[in-house]
Amino acid sequence: MSRDERNVPAAGLDSWDGDTLADCRPLHGPHAGVIRRYERAVEIMPSVTREIFLANRVDGVPFRQIAAERGMTMDEIGEHIGVALRCLAAVVDGPDPWWWRLWWFQ
Repeated sequence: MSRDERNVPAAGLDSWDGDTLADCRPLHGPHAGVIRRYERAVEIMPSVTREIFLANRVDGVPFRQIAAERGMTMDEIGEHIGVALRCLAAVVDGPDPWWWRLWWFQ
């Protein structure tokens, strides 16, 4: 696969501003649907949760720094990350099968 087919800028990723995922998203192929589901999950997250999740998981900002910047505790940051991961799981994996409720009560 050539650089043009992967939508990577000729100068490499160092010159890419990273403002949009459209530049690196495959338009067709087996993973296009999965990426759309992840994008949908991020869109439906509460705004504060989304900002915290993206700061941590995409930008690599540690919990301690996010907590200091937002005036929150690290436990609150962890709760927001948990909500974000549950959103991702619900959208990407779908709801739990109905019979799981029966299994857990035994």
